[in-house]
Amino acid sequence: MQRTAARPGANLFDEGSASKVALNSQPDMNRLYQEQSISEGFRSALPQKQAGALNQMAKEQAAINTAEYAAESMRKARVAEVTALQNPNGAIAQMGRMRDLEYEKTRQDAAVTVAQAQGIPPALIQNAMNANMYSA
Repeated sequence: MQRTAARPGANLFDEGSASKVALNSQPDMNRLYQEQSISEGFRSALPQKQAGALNQMAKEQAAINTAEYAAESMRKARVAEVTALQNPNGAIAQMGRMRDLEYEKTRQDAAVTVAQAQGIPPALIQNAMNANMYSA
C-alpha cells in the first residue's frame, strides 16, 4: 500500500534541510523564523500605525476647531467694539457679546413679540423660525 500524500523515497531527496540528519538545518530554520518575525511585526504594527494616524487627525481637527473658535470670538468682540462706538446705549454691543443660542433666543423672542403686536399667533412664527433653522 502506498501513501499518496508523501513523495516516494527517503527524506534525503526533498529540498529542505530540516528533514535531513546529515545537514545542519539551523541556518534555514533561522531564516524561516526571521521571515515569520518580520511578517508578524508588520501585522502587529499596522493597527498601531492606524491608531496613530487617527490620533494625529483628531489633533489637527482640534487645532482647526480652536483656531475657528478664536477667529469667531475675535469677530464678535470686534463687532461689539464697533457697535459700542456707534451706539452709546450698549444694547447692540450686548447682542454682539451673546453666544449663538442666546442670540437666537433673543431673535425669536423679538419676532414673537412683533407677531403678537400684529395679531398673528406666536406659534406660527415659532414654527416658521424652527423650520428655517434646520433648512440648508
